[in-house]
Amino acid sequence: MKDHPSHNVKKVDDVVGLLDSLQVHLTSGSIQNADLEHLSARLQSAIPLVNFWLTNPTTLDKLTRPKDLDSHCCKLWNTCVRERMSWTAQRCETERDAGDANTALMSAWLLSFLCLELDRVLSNKPSDQAEEASYMMGLMVPLVKASINDANFETARLALQRGAAHLGNLNLAVSRGEKEPAEDKVGSNFQAKYYAMRIWLAWQENCLDVAEHMYTKTAALHTVIDAGSIEFLAGILQRVGSDLISKDTIGVGLTWLQRAYSVICSHAGALTSQGENLYLAVCNDLISCLLLGSPFEHPEQVESIIQQAQPVVGHSPMWCHWWLRARNSVEQHTDSQCDEDQYAQVIKRLIVTTESQDNLLPLVWNHVKDFRRRRPACAAKLLSQLLLQPDLDSQYAGKILFLRISIMSDKTTHDEECEELSDVVNQMHHQMPTAIPSATVELCHSLIWEMTKSASTLEHVDLVQFWCELALRPLFRTSAIRGIDKFFRKLLLCGMKRNELSIYDCEANAMPSFCGDDVSLTHYLSLKAASLS
Repeated sequence: MKDHPSHNVKKVDDVVGLLDSLQVHLTSGSIQNADLEHLSARLQSAIPLVNFWLTNPTTLDKLTRPKDLDSHCCKLWNTCVRERMSWTAQRCETERDAGDANTALMSAWLLSFLCLELDRVLSNKPSDQAEEASYMMGLMVPLVKASINDANFETARLALQRGAAHLGNLNLAVSRGEKEPAEDKVGSNFQAKYYAMRIWLAWQENCLDVAEHMYTKTAALHTVIDAGSIEFLAGILQRVGSDLISKDTIGVGLTWLQRAYSVICSHAGALTSQGENLYLAVCNDLISCLLLGSPFEHPEQVESIIQQAQPVVGHSPMWCHWWLRARNSVEQHTDSQCDEDQYAQVIKRLIVTTESQDNLLPLVWNHVKDFRRRRPACAAKLLSQLLLQPDLDSQYAGKILFLRISIMSDKTTHDEECEELSDVVNQMHHQMPTAIPSATVELCHSLIWEMTKSASTLEHVDLVQFWCELALRPLFRTSAIRGIDKFFRKLLLCGMKRNELSIYDCEANAMPSFCGDDVSLTHYLSLKAASLS
Protein backbone atom coordinates (compact mmCIF):
# COMPACT_ATOMS: atom_id res chain seq x y z
CA MET A 1 0.00 0.00 0.00
CA LYS A 2 1.32 3.40 -0.94
CA ASP A 3 1.81 6.11 1.64
CA HIS A 4 -0.33 9.17 1.30
CA PRO A 5 1.45 12.52 1.27
CA SER A 6 0.50 14.73 4.18
CA HIS A 7 -1.33 17.24 2.01
CA ASN A 8 -3.91 14.53 1.14
CA VAL A 9 -4.87 13.90 4.77
CA LYS A 10 -8.65 14.02 5.18
CA LYS A 11 -10.77 14.54 8.20
CA VAL A 12 -11.42 11.56 10.46
CA ASP A 13 -15.12 12.30 10.01
CA ASP A 14 -14.91 10.84 6.49
CA VAL A 15 -13.56 7.56 7.87
CA VAL A 16 -16.23 7.50 10.58
CA GLY A 17 -18.85 7.79 7.85
CA LEU A 18 -17.39 4.73 6.14
CA LEU A 19 -17.36 2.83 9.43
CA ASP A 20 -21.04 3.60 9.86
CA SER A 21 -21.83 2.53 6.29
CA LEU A 22 -19.98 -0.76 6.73
CA GLN A 23 -21.80 -1.40 9.98
CA VAL A 24 -25.17 -0.95 8.23
CA HIS A 25 -24.22 -3.30 5.37
CA LEU A 26 -22.94 -6.02 7.70
CA THR A 27 -25.73 -5.95 10.29
CA SER A 28 -28.45 -5.91 7.62
CA GLY A 29 -26.82 -8.71 5.65
CA SER A 30 -26.83 -6.55 2.54
CA ILE A 31 -23.09 -6.77 1.96
CA GLN A 32 -23.72 -9.76 -0.32
CA ASN A 33 -25.88 -7.56 -2.56
CA ALA A 34 -23.96 -4.33 -2.09
CA ASP A 35 -21.99 -2.56 -4.79
CA LEU A 36 -18.81 -4.38 -3.79
CA GLU A 37 -16.69 -2.59 -6.35
CA HIS A 38 -17.61 0.82 -4.91
CA LEU A 39 -17.35 -0.43 -1.32
CA SER A 40 -13.93 -1.98 -1.97
CA ALA A 41 -12.71 1.24 -3.57
CA ARG A 42 -13.69 3.21 -0.47
CA LEU A 43 -11.98 0.66 1.77
CA GLN A 44 -8.81 0.64 -0.31
CA SER A 45 -8.70 4.42 -0.01
CA ALA A 46 -9.41 4.57 3.73
CA ILE A 47 -7.09 1.77 4.90
CA PRO A 48 -3.81 3.26 3.64
CA LEU A 49 -4.98 6.69 4.81
CA VAL A 50 -5.49 5.56 8.41
CA ASN A 51 -2.27 3.56 8.29
CA PHE A 52 -0.48 6.70 7.10
CA TRP A 53 -1.79 8.63 10.08
CA LEU A 54 -0.58 5.91 12.45
CA THR A 55 2.89 5.63 10.93
CA ASN A 56 3.30 9.41 10.69
CA PRO A 57 2.26 10.76 14.10
CA THR A 58 3.12 14.36 13.18
CA THR A 59 0.10 14.47 10.86
CA LEU A 60 -2.22 13.72 13.77
CA ASP A 61 -1.88 17.28 15.04
CA LYS A 62 -4.22 18.33 12.26
CA LEU A 63 -6.89 15.81 13.19
CA THR A 64 -9.84 16.15 15.52
CA ARG A 65 -11.13 13.08 17.35
CA PRO A 66 -14.89 12.61 16.93
CA LYS A 67 -16.72 11.78 20.13
CA ASP A 68 -18.24 8.61 18.71
CA LEU A 69 -15.13 7.18 16.99
CA ASP A 70 -14.56 4.59 19.72
CA SER A 71 -18.18 3.45 19.58
CA HIS A 72 -18.15 3.08 15.79
CA CYS A 73 -14.86 1.14 15.88
CA CYS A 74 -15.97 -1.28 18.59
CA LYS A 75 -19.31 -1.97 16.94
CA LEU A 76 -17.73 -2.63 13.57
CA TRP A 77 -15.02 -4.83 15.10
CA ASN A 78 -17.58 -6.98 16.94
CA THR A 79 -19.79 -7.21 13.87
CA CYS A 80 -16.85 -8.27 11.70
CA VAL A 81 -15.91 -11.00 14.17
CA ARG A 82 -19.48 -12.35 14.24
CA GLU A 83 -19.84 -12.22 10.46
CA ARG A 84 -16.48 -13.88 10.00
CA MET A 85 -17.48 -16.77 12.27
CA SER A 86 -20.77 -17.13 10.42
CA TRP A 87 -19.09 -17.00 7.02
CA THR A 88 -16.48 -19.58 8.02
CA ALA A 89 -19.22 -21.99 9.10
CA GLN A 90 -21.20 -21.57 5.88
CA ARG A 91 -18.62 -20.65 3.30
CA CYS A 92 -18.81 -22.01 -0.21
CA GLU A 93 -15.55 -21.49 -2.04
CA THR A 94 -17.15 -22.11 -5.41
CA GLU A 95 -19.36 -19.04 -5.11
CA ARG A 96 -17.53 -16.00 -6.41
CA ASP A 97 -19.90 -13.53 -4.79
CA ALA A 98 -19.36 -15.08 -1.36
CA GLY A 99 -15.59 -14.80 -1.89
CA ASP A 100 -15.83 -11.13 -2.88
CA ALA A 101 -18.05 -10.37 0.09
CA ASN A 102 -15.57 -12.07 2.43
CA THR A 103 -12.72 -10.00 0.98
CA ALA A 104 -14.74 -6.87 1.73
CA LEU A 105 -15.44 -8.22 5.22
CA MET A 106 -11.73 -8.78 5.89
CA SER A 107 -10.94 -5.25 4.68
CA ALA A 108 -13.63 -3.84 6.98
CA TRP A 109 -12.16 -5.85 9.85
CA LEU A 110 -8.70 -4.46 9.11
CA LEU A 111 -10.07 -0.90 8.97
CA SER A 112 -11.78 -1.32 12.35
CA PHE A 113 -8.47 -2.60 13.78
CA LEU A 114 -6.56 0.41 12.51
CA CYS A 115 -9.25 2.83 13.66
CA LEU A 116 -9.26 1.36 17.16
CA GLU A 117 -5.58 2.24 17.39
CA LEU A 118 -6.25 5.65 15.85
CA ASP A 119 -8.89 6.35 18.49
CA ARG A 120 -6.37 5.61 21.23
CA VAL A 121 -3.73 7.78 19.61
CA LEU A 122 -6.14 10.71 19.26
CA SER A 123 -7.35 10.40 22.83
CA ASN A 124 -5.84 12.96 25.15
CA LYS A 125 -6.19 10.65 28.15
CA PRO A 126 -2.91 9.55 29.77
CA SER A 127 -2.33 5.83 29.22
CA ASP A 128 0.19 3.06 29.84
CA GLN A 129 1.99 2.60 26.53
CA ALA A 130 2.76 -1.05 27.26
CA GLU A 131 -0.85 -1.73 28.22
CA GLU A 132 -2.09 -0.11 25.02
CA ALA A 133 0.38 -2.18 22.99
CA SER A 134 -0.79 -5.41 24.66
CA TYR A 135 -4.41 -4.51 23.92
CA MET A 136 -3.70 -3.96 20.23
CA MET A 137 -1.61 -7.14 19.98
CA GLY A 138 -4.57 -9.08 21.35
CA LEU A 139 -6.70 -7.70 18.51
CA MET A 140 -4.06 -8.33 15.89
CA VAL A 141 -3.74 -12.09 16.44
CA PRO A 142 -7.23 -13.23 15.28
CA LEU A 143 -7.19 -10.78 12.37
CA VAL A 144 -3.86 -12.05 11.05
CA LYS A 145 -4.85 -15.70 11.54
CA ALA A 146 -8.04 -15.22 9.52
CA SER A 147 -6.21 -13.26 6.81
CA ILE A 148 -3.53 -15.91 6.29
CA ASN A 149 -6.13 -18.67 6.27
CA ASP A 150 -7.84 -16.82 3.41
CA ALA A 151 -4.52 -16.19 1.62
CA ASN A 152 -5.25 -12.48 2.08
CA PHE A 153 -1.57 -11.76 2.61
CA GLU A 154 -1.75 -7.99 2.08
CA THR A 155 -4.14 -7.62 5.01
CA ALA A 156 -1.95 -9.91 7.13
CA ARG A 157 1.20 -7.96 6.29
CA LEU A 158 -0.31 -4.59 7.19
CA ALA A 159 -1.70 -5.91 10.49
CA LEU A 160 1.69 -7.46 11.29
CA GLN A 161 3.41 -4.16 10.54
CA ARG A 162 1.28 -2.55 13.22
CA GLY A 163 2.04 -5.53 15.46
CA ALA A 164 5.76 -4.90 15.04
CA ALA A 165 5.28 -1.32 16.24
CA HIS A 166 3.38 -2.52 19.30
CA LEU A 167 6.05 -5.11 20.06
CA GLY A 168 8.60 -2.33 19.92
CA ASN A 169 6.66 -0.45 22.58
CA LEU A 170 6.46 -3.57 24.76
CA ASN A 171 10.19 -4.20 24.47
CA LEU A 172 10.91 -0.56 25.24
CA ALA A 173 8.86 -0.82 28.44
CA VAL A 174 10.82 -3.93 29.44
CA SER A 175 14.18 -2.25 28.84
CA ARG A 176 13.11 0.71 30.97
CA GLY A 177 11.95 -1.54 33.79
CA GLU A 178 8.42 -0.15 33.54
CA LYS A 179 6.73 -3.55 33.57
CA GLU A 180 6.05 -6.06 36.31
CA PRO A 181 7.23 -9.68 35.75
CA ALA A 182 3.66 -10.83 35.04
CA GLU A 183 3.22 -8.11 32.42
CA ASP A 184 6.57 -9.04 30.94
CA LYS A 185 5.29 -12.60 30.43
CA VAL A 186 2.24 -11.25 28.61
CA GLY A 187 4.58 -9.40 26.29
CA SER A 188 6.62 -12.56 25.71
CA ASN A 189 3.47 -14.47 24.79
CA PHE A 190 2.49 -11.84 22.23
CA GLN A 191 6.03 -11.80 20.91
CA ALA A 192 5.94 -15.58 20.37
CA LYS A 193 2.61 -15.36 18.55
CA TYR A 194 3.88 -12.48 16.42
CA TYR A 195 6.95 -14.43 15.30
CA ALA A 196 4.82 -17.54 14.76
CA MET A 197 2.54 -15.63 12.39
CA ARG A 198 5.55 -14.16 10.60
CA ILE A 199 6.78 -17.75 10.10
CA TRP A 200 3.34 -18.75 8.85
CA LEU A 201 3.10 -15.86 6.41
CA ALA A 202 6.65 -16.39 5.11
CA TRP A 203 5.93 -20.08 4.52
CA GLN A 204 2.71 -19.27 2.64
CA GLU A 205 4.66 -16.89 0.44
CA ASN A 206 7.45 -19.46 -0.13
CA CYS A 207 10.01 -17.41 1.77
CA LEU A 208 11.54 -20.12 3.95
CA ASP A 209 14.66 -18.04 4.59
CA VAL A 210 12.47 -15.42 6.29
CA ALA A 211 10.65 -18.18 8.18
CA GLU A 212 14.02 -19.54 9.39
CA HIS A 213 15.04 -16.09 10.59
CA MET A 214 11.77 -15.63 12.48
CA TYR A 215 12.12 -19.04 14.10
CA THR A 216 15.55 -18.12 15.51
CA LYS A 217 13.90 -15.16 17.23
CA THR A 218 11.58 -17.51 19.16
CA ALA A 219 14.40 -19.57 20.71
CA ALA A 220 14.72 -17.42 23.83
CA LEU A 221 10.95 -17.47 24.41
CA HIS A 222 10.28 -21.22 24.67
CA THR A 223 10.90 -21.40 28.42
CA VAL A 224 9.05 -18.23 29.42
CA ILE A 225 5.78 -18.32 27.48
CA ASP A 226 2.58 -20.05 28.59
CA ALA A 227 1.04 -23.25 27.24
CA GLY A 228 -1.35 -21.39 24.91
CA SER A 229 1.49 -19.58 23.17
CA ILE A 230 3.55 -22.78 23.05
CA GLU A 231 0.68 -24.58 21.35
CA PHE A 232 0.18 -21.70 18.91
CA LEU A 233 3.86 -21.69 17.92
CA ALA A 234 4.11 -25.49 17.74
CA GLY A 235 0.96 -25.62 15.61
CA ILE A 236 2.50 -23.28 13.03
CA LEU A 237 5.77 -25.24 12.99
CA GLN A 238 3.85 -28.49 12.52
CA ARG A 239 1.87 -26.99 9.62
CA VAL A 240 5.06 -25.93 7.88
CA GLY A 241 6.71 -29.31 8.40
CA SER A 242 3.73 -31.39 7.30
CA ASP A 243 3.19 -29.24 4.21
CA LEU A 244 6.83 -29.55 3.15
CA ILE A 245 6.74 -33.32 3.64
CA SER A 246 3.55 -33.58 1.57
CA LYS A 247 5.45 -31.82 -1.22
CA ASP A 248 8.31 -34.36 -0.95
CA THR A 249 10.67 -31.86 0.68
CA ILE A 250 11.06 -34.41 3.45
CA GLY A 251 14.44 -33.39 4.87
CA VAL A 252 13.49 -29.75 5.43
CA GLY A 253 9.98 -30.70 6.55
CA LEU A 254 11.42 -33.09 9.11
CA THR A 255 13.52 -30.27 10.56
CA TRP A 256 10.40 -28.17 11.11
CA LEU A 257 8.53 -31.11 12.65
CA GLN A 258 11.39 -31.71 15.06
CA ARG A 259 11.23 -28.04 16.01
CA ALA A 260 7.51 -28.39 16.69
CA TYR A 261 8.21 -31.47 18.80
CA SER A 262 10.92 -29.71 20.79
CA VAL A 263 8.67 -26.71 21.44
CA ILE A 264 5.58 -28.63 22.51
CA CYS A 265 7.54 -31.08 24.67
CA SER A 266 8.73 -28.16 26.79
CA HIS A 267 5.15 -27.88 28.13
CA ALA A 268 3.99 -31.49 27.67
CA GLY A 269 2.59 -31.68 31.18
CA ALA A 270 0.48 -28.52 30.92
CA LEU A 271 -1.21 -28.81 27.54
CA THR A 272 -4.86 -28.10 26.85
CA SER A 273 -7.02 -30.77 25.18
CA GLN A 274 -6.35 -29.07 21.85
CA GLY A 275 -2.65 -29.03 22.67
CA GLU A 276 -2.71 -32.76 23.42
CA ASN A 277 -4.23 -33.40 20.00
CA LEU A 278 -1.47 -31.30 18.45
CA TYR A 279 1.12 -33.26 20.44
CA LEU A 280 -0.33 -36.50 19.04
CA ALA A 281 -0.22 -35.12 15.49
CA VAL A 282 3.40 -33.98 15.79
CA CYS A 283 4.53 -37.31 17.26
CA ASN A 284 2.61 -39.26 14.61
CA ASP A 285 4.12 -37.24 11.76
CA LEU A 286 7.63 -37.69 13.15
CA ILE A 287 7.25 -41.43 13.73
CA SER A 288 5.95 -41.91 10.17
CA CYS A 289 9.08 -40.20 8.82
CA LEU A 290 11.58 -41.98 11.07
CA LEU A 291 10.43 -45.62 10.98
CA LEU A 292 12.81 -48.24 9.65
CA GLY A 293 12.58 -48.47 5.88
CA SER A 294 11.90 -44.76 5.37
CA PRO A 295 14.53 -42.51 3.71
CA PHE A 296 15.25 -40.78 7.04
CA GLU A 297 14.93 -43.83 9.31
CA HIS A 298 15.97 -43.30 12.90
CA PRO A 299 14.59 -46.14 15.07
CA GLU A 300 16.28 -44.84 18.22
CA GLN A 301 14.45 -41.52 17.93
CA VAL A 302 11.17 -43.33 17.25
CA GLU A 303 11.63 -45.33 20.44
CA SER A 304 12.49 -42.17 22.35
CA ILE A 305 9.33 -40.40 21.12
CA ILE A 306 7.16 -43.38 22.10
CA GLN A 307 8.70 -43.67 25.56
CA GLN A 308 8.44 -39.93 26.26
CA ALA A 309 4.83 -39.85 25.05
CA GLN A 310 3.59 -42.58 27.39
CA PRO A 311 3.48 -40.38 30.54
CA VAL A 312 1.72 -37.66 28.52
CA VAL A 313 -0.97 -39.63 26.68
CA GLY A 314 -1.00 -42.89 28.64
CA HIS A 315 -1.89 -46.11 26.82
CA SER A 316 -4.13 -44.22 24.41
CA PRO A 317 -5.11 -45.74 21.04
CA MET A 318 -2.51 -43.62 19.24
CA TRP A 319 0.26 -44.62 21.65
CA CYS A 320 -0.59 -48.30 21.11
CA HIS A 321 -0.66 -47.69 17.36
CA TRP A 322 2.83 -46.16 17.44
CA TRP A 323 4.20 -48.99 19.56
CA LEU A 324 2.83 -51.62 17.20
CA ARG A 325 4.03 -49.78 14.09
CA ALA A 326 7.52 -49.50 15.53
CA ARG A 327 7.65 -53.23 16.36
CA ASN A 328 6.32 -54.21 12.96
CA SER A 329 8.89 -52.05 11.14
CA VAL A 330 11.74 -53.54 13.20
CA GLU A 331 10.62 -57.08 12.37
CA GLN A 332 10.20 -56.27 8.68
CA HIS A 333 13.68 -54.83 8.28
CA THR A 334 15.74 -56.78 10.83
CA ASP A 335 16.00 -60.30 12.23
CA SER A 336 14.71 -59.12 15.59
CA GLN A 337 11.50 -60.61 17.00
CA CYS A 338 9.43 -58.87 19.65
CA ASP A 339 7.83 -60.55 22.64
CA GLU A 340 4.51 -61.98 21.46
CA ASP A 341 2.83 -61.74 24.86
CA GLN A 342 3.75 -58.07 25.13
CA TYR A 343 2.51 -57.54 21.57
CA ALA A 344 -0.80 -59.20 22.48
CA GLN A 345 -1.18 -57.00 25.56
CA VAL A 346 -0.72 -53.83 23.52
CA ILE A 347 -3.24 -55.10 20.95
CA LYS A 348 -5.66 -55.68 23.82
CA ARG A 349 -5.10 -52.16 25.15
CA LEU A 350 -5.67 -50.77 21.66
CA ILE A 351 -9.02 -52.55 21.37
CA VAL A 352 -10.15 -51.59 24.87
CA THR A 353 -9.20 -47.90 24.56
CA THR A 354 -11.01 -47.44 21.23
CA GLU A 355 -14.36 -48.33 22.80
CA SER A 356 -15.95 -44.98 21.98
CA GLN A 357 -13.89 -43.93 18.95
CA ASP A 358 -15.44 -45.36 15.79
CA ASN A 359 -13.03 -43.46 13.54
CA LEU A 360 -10.16 -45.59 14.87
CA LEU A 361 -11.82 -48.92 14.07
CA PRO A 362 -10.01 -49.32 10.69
CA LEU A 363 -6.70 -48.72 12.47
CA VAL A 364 -7.52 -51.41 15.05
CA TRP A 365 -8.65 -53.78 12.32
CA ASN A 366 -5.33 -53.47 10.46
CA HIS A 367 -3.32 -54.21 13.60
CA VAL A 368 -5.51 -57.19 14.49
CA LYS A 369 -5.05 -58.57 10.97
CA ASP A 370 -1.29 -58.18 11.31
CA PHE A 371 -1.44 -59.99 14.63
CA ARG A 372 -3.43 -62.81 13.05
CA ARG A 373 -0.77 -63.24 10.37
CA ARG A 374 1.83 -63.50 13.12
CA ARG A 375 -0.10 -65.78 15.48
CA PRO A 376 -3.53 -66.79 14.14
CA ALA A 377 -4.68 -68.77 17.18
CA CYS A 378 -3.52 -66.11 19.63
CA ALA A 379 -5.37 -63.32 17.80
CA ALA A 380 -8.64 -65.25 17.77
CA LYS A 381 -8.25 -66.24 21.42
CA LEU A 382 -7.59 -62.65 22.48
CA LEU A 383 -10.73 -61.34 20.78
CA SER A 384 -12.83 -64.21 22.11
CA GLN A 385 -11.68 -63.46 25.66
CA LEU A 386 -12.70 -59.84 25.26
CA LEU A 387 -16.11 -60.85 23.92
CA LEU A 388 -16.83 -63.16 26.84
CA GLN A 389 -16.09 -60.61 29.55
CA PRO A 390 -18.98 -60.33 32.04
CA ASP A 391 -21.22 -57.24 31.80
CA LEU A 392 -19.74 -56.29 28.43
CA ASP A 393 -21.35 -53.19 26.91
CA SER A 394 -23.44 -54.25 23.89
CA GLN A 395 -22.17 -51.51 21.59
CA TYR A 396 -18.56 -52.24 22.48
CA ALA A 397 -19.20 -55.99 22.11
CA GLY A 398 -20.54 -55.42 18.61
CA LYS A 399 -17.33 -53.71 17.51
CA ILE A 400 -15.13 -56.49 18.89
CA LEU A 401 -17.39 -59.13 17.32
CA PHE A 402 -16.99 -57.40 13.97
CA LEU A 403 -13.20 -57.65 14.39
CA ARG A 404 -13.49 -61.29 15.47
CA ILE A 405 -15.45 -62.17 12.35
CA SER A 406 -13.32 -60.06 10.02
CA ILE A 407 -10.05 -61.81 10.88
CA MET A 408 -11.56 -64.97 9.39
CA SER A 409 -12.10 -63.39 5.99
CA ASP A 410 -9.31 -65.55 4.57
CA LYS A 411 -10.93 -68.85 5.56
CA THR A 412 -11.14 -71.49 2.83
CA THR A 413 -12.30 -74.45 4.91
CA HIS A 414 -14.67 -75.14 7.76
CA ASP A 415 -12.47 -76.04 10.73
CA GLU A 416 -12.09 -75.77 14.50
CA GLU A 417 -11.70 -71.98 14.35
CA CYS A 418 -15.17 -71.75 12.80
CA GLU A 419 -16.63 -73.86 15.57
CA GLU A 420 -14.92 -71.71 18.19
CA LEU A 421 -16.48 -68.58 16.69
CA SER A 422 -19.85 -70.32 16.65
CA ASP A 423 -19.53 -71.17 20.35
CA VAL A 424 -18.52 -67.60 21.20
CA VAL A 425 -21.59 -66.21 19.42
CA ASN A 426 -23.86 -68.62 21.28
CA GLN A 427 -22.31 -67.76 24.66
CA MET A 428 -22.61 -64.05 23.94
CA HIS A 429 -26.32 -64.45 23.26
CA HIS A 430 -26.87 -66.09 26.64
CA GLN A 431 -24.82 -63.65 28.70
CA MET A 432 -25.45 -60.31 26.96
CA PRO A 433 -27.83 -58.18 29.09
CA THR A 434 -28.98 -56.14 26.08
CA ALA A 435 -29.13 -56.73 22.35
CA ILE A 436 -26.33 -55.66 20.05
CA PRO A 437 -27.26 -52.41 18.23
CA SER A 438 -29.01 -52.93 14.90
CA ALA A 439 -26.39 -50.88 13.05
CA THR A 440 -23.64 -53.20 14.30
CA VAL A 441 -25.65 -56.30 13.38
CA GLU A 442 -26.11 -54.95 9.86
CA LEU A 443 -22.38 -54.30 9.65
CA CYS A 444 -21.62 -57.87 10.73
CA HIS A 445 -24.23 -59.22 8.30
CA SER A 446 -22.66 -57.26 5.44
CA LEU A 447 -19.27 -58.72 6.27
CA ILE A 448 -20.63 -62.27 6.62
CA TRP A 449 -22.47 -61.93 3.30
CA GLU A 450 -19.27 -60.95 1.50
CA MET A 451 -17.55 -64.01 3.00
CA THR A 452 -20.51 -66.15 1.98
CA LYS A 453 -20.32 -64.96 -1.62
CA SER A 454 -16.58 -65.55 -1.71
CA ALA A 455 -16.95 -69.09 -0.36
CA SER A 456 -19.82 -69.76 -2.77
CA THR A 457 -17.72 -68.63 -5.73
CA LEU A 458 -15.02 -71.09 -4.69
CA GLU A 459 -17.71 -73.77 -4.15
CA HIS A 460 -16.76 -74.26 -0.51
CA VAL A 461 -20.20 -75.51 0.47
CA ASP A 462 -19.32 -76.29 4.10
CA LEU A 463 -18.05 -72.75 4.61
CA VAL A 464 -21.11 -71.23 2.92
CA GLN A 465 -23.33 -73.24 5.24
CA PHE A 466 -21.31 -72.11 8.28
CA TRP A 467 -21.51 -68.40 7.47
CA CYS A 468 -25.24 -68.53 6.71
CA GLU A 469 -26.01 -70.41 9.92
CA LEU A 470 -23.87 -67.95 11.88
CA ALA A 471 -25.78 -64.99 10.45
CA LEU A 472 -29.05 -66.60 11.55
CA ARG A 473 -28.02 -67.14 15.17
CA PRO A 474 -30.30 -65.52 17.80
CA LEU A 475 -27.59 -62.98 18.65
CA PHE A 476 -28.07 -61.43 15.20
CA ARG A 477 -31.86 -61.78 15.01
CA THR A 478 -33.61 -58.51 15.71
CA SER A 479 -36.88 -57.24 14.27
CA ALA A 480 -35.16 -54.17 12.85
CA ILE A 481 -32.74 -56.16 10.67
CA ARG A 482 -33.46 -56.34 6.95
CA GLY A 483 -32.03 -58.62 4.31
CA ILE A 484 -31.78 -61.68 6.53
CA ASP A 485 -33.84 -63.65 3.99
CA LYS A 486 -30.83 -63.94 1.67
CA PHE A 487 -29.06 -66.13 4.21
CA PHE A 488 -32.07 -68.50 4.34
CA ARG A 489 -32.16 -68.68 0.56
CA LYS A 490 -28.44 -69.36 0.31
CA LEU A 491 -28.70 -72.01 3.03
CA LEU A 492 -31.57 -73.73 1.26
CA LEU A 493 -29.76 -73.69 -2.07
CA CYS A 494 -26.72 -75.09 -0.33
CA GLY A 495 -28.80 -78.01 0.94
CA MET A 496 -30.25 -78.58 -2.51
CA LYS A 497 -26.76 -78.80 -3.94
CA ARG A 498 -26.06 -81.58 -1.46
CA ASN A 499 -29.48 -83.16 -1.98
CA GLU A 500 -30.22 -82.95 1.74
CA LEU A 501 -32.50 -80.64 3.65
CA SER A 502 -32.24 -82.33 7.04
CA ILE A 503 -29.62 -79.77 8.07
CA TYR A 504 -32.39 -77.31 8.91
CA ASP A 505 -34.27 -77.46 12.17
CA CYS A 506 -35.85 -74.01 11.93
CA GLU A 507 -39.54 -73.98 12.79
CA ALA A 508 -41.76 -72.78 10.00
CA ASN A 509 -43.16 -69.90 12.01
CA ALA A 510 -39.64 -68.83 13.06
CA MET A 511 -38.29 -68.70 9.52
CA PRO A 512 -38.89 -65.39 7.72
CA SER A 513 -40.16 -65.13 4.21
CA PHE A 514 -36.79 -66.06 2.81
CA CYS A 515 -37.86 -65.33 -0.73
CA GLY A 516 -39.13 -61.88 0.05
CA ASP A 517 -41.65 -60.73 -2.55
CA ASP A 518 -40.36 -63.10 -5.25
CA VAL A 519 -43.38 -65.43 -5.65
CA SER A 520 -41.80 -67.39 -8.49
CA LEU A 521 -38.72 -68.12 -6.42
CA THR A 522 -40.94 -69.18 -3.52
CA HIS A 523 -42.80 -71.71 -5.70
CA TYR A 524 -39.62 -73.03 -7.26
CA LEU A 525 -37.81 -73.56 -3.96
CA SER A 526 -40.89 -75.12 -2.37
CA LEU A 527 -41.24 -77.65 -5.22
CA LYS A 528 -37.51 -78.36 -5.19
CA ALA A 529 -37.53 -78.92 -1.45
CA ALA A 530 -40.54 -81.24 -1.76
CA SER A 531 -38.78 -83.34 -4.41
CA LEU A 532 -35.79 -83.80 -2.11
CA SER A 533 -37.79 -84.72 1.00
